[in-house]
Amino acid sequence: MSAVCPGGQLPVGIFISVTFINMSSPAHPGQKISPKDFAFENLLMDFVLLALYYFALGDLVRWQTSHFVFAGVILIILNIVTAAFGIVTFFSLYNYDHEIKRYSNLYSTFEGGVIGISALITFVAAFWWQVPTQAMNKIGGLEVYNGLTMLVYFITCLLVLAKSMDDKRYYKFSKSGAGRFISVILNGSFFFFSYAILISSLEIWHPAQLQYRFLGILCLVAFYLPFRIFLLLRPPFHRLEIVSMAASFVLMIVRLF
Repeated sequence: MSAVCPGGQLPVGIFISVTFINMSSPAHPGQKISPKDFAFENLLMDFVLLALYYFALGDLVRWQTSHFVFAGVILIILNIVTAAFGIVTFFSLYNYDHEIKRYSNLYSTFEGGVIGISALITFVAAFWWQVPTQAMNKIGGLEVYNGLTMLVYFITCLLVLAKSMDDKRYYKFSKSGAGRFISVILNGSFFFFSYAILISSLEIWHPAQLQYRFLGILCLVAFYLPFRIFLLLRPPFHRLEIVSMAASFVLMIVRLF
């Protein structure tokens, strides 16, 4: 199976048309979203990711396949740093009662449940490393995906959670221009690199075609999507953010076939 299939015009076309339809539709009708709160950089990141998935994914997959152990080390570091920064920017909110109240008024019950479950899954998201583990076992390379690295991921998340809820400086930094820039660079880099690792792992492991697709979709739906929701969809958000996230996710699913 080819790592990158031809096509992709349909998801991109859907993305462009639905984008213009939803340009003026806030996720919470009747509530104004200020430019200060609306993360325009996330929309830009999704546009860039769509382009990268379509034009550059094959090159990255080929490089990772040739340097799989090194790519694995990069993935682990990038995953831990991205998760830690996301936890800081989200849970540091709890240092300010008025901010908690303001955001809680913007949640619907469904949105609160989705984001809460996604946050919980983020703490155990390293379990998807089992797929690259199978590829590593097949090539007989250095075992970088193991219980120790998963434990490091989990403990790091817990420590960062405790620290972020006890220091007001983290929230101020996460809202600053520098904090938002670092966040979008980390998120975009991780989303692109980790998806390529998933593809290269399945190419090296080479399970049966049906199993290939099932494992790929399982990893994307069970771990990647909740992690992405936790990192990006924080109220107040705009429907356009949901559309852009959905478009890039659909394109990722299409690339598995």
